[in-house]
Amino acid sequence: MSKTKLYNKIVKSWFKASQKAVFFLEKQKYKVIEKFFPNSYANNERKLKEKTQRKLAKAKTEEEKQRIINNYKLLTLRLRKERNLKQNQNYHINFDNLEETIAELNWNKRVHIKGIVLNMVTIIGIIVLLKTALISGSMAAILMGFNSLTMLINANCVLMQKYNLKRIEEYKEKHKNSIEKRQQKKVEKAEKVKDATKVVTETLTSSVSVPTIEEIMDKITTKEQALQLLELLGVGTNDNPEENKQKVYRRI
Repeated sequence: MSKTKLYNKIVKSWFKASQKAVFFLEKQKYKVIEKFFPNSYANNERKLKEKTQRKLAKAKTEEEKQRIINNYKLLTLRLRKERNLKQNQNYHINFDNLEETIAELNWNKRVHIKGIVLNMVTIIGIIVLLKTALISGSMAAILMGFNSLTMLINANCVLMQKYNLKRIEEYKEKHKNSIEKRQQKKVEKAEKVKDATKVVTETLTSSVSVPTIEEIMDKITTKEQALQLLELLGVGTNDNPEENKQKVYRRI
């Protein structure tokens, strides 16, 4: 085996092990949240809304306000998706929606790069404070150790996301034909559920707040729209309207 192949094998094994560790910790995290902090997502949505309202109060142009509102809706939907799937979307590859996954991975990579920069600045600050005798040696050692550890974690996360992005590129190259067929099916499905999509879009854009499923259901006026909404969500349908409604609630 050549040195290059051996290196690639070692790197692949390392990142597989790292992802397994991340997924294990993720699973435990959501168990803890569900058991001890069941209201955490509602609280996070409330805090996000309050933060958005403060930003809107300071916004000077309509364009800036719209950008703040769009970002608020995106983050709210991300929170709800995380709650329903019990997954942090920054570490999972959705092969049915690669472009969204690429955006999530790149966003997360930038977050960790900023974290590394902050760690480095903090470490320099600790050294300066130590040299000027503003903190003790033991305190400096604790802070240095903590920041070094978090910088290592941030660096590992950046490398993990780069590895995942590379995996996606390889997948796209290898499965080009099947991806094109899948995209065509999405276009066909979009045409089939266009009435329900219109209702969801209008409800989503009609106010600053992100609508609940109940608010979307209230806007459904025909049986065809209701069946299309179920199709849009990937839920099986039948002739029982009340049961179909419950399926939507469970799915969301």
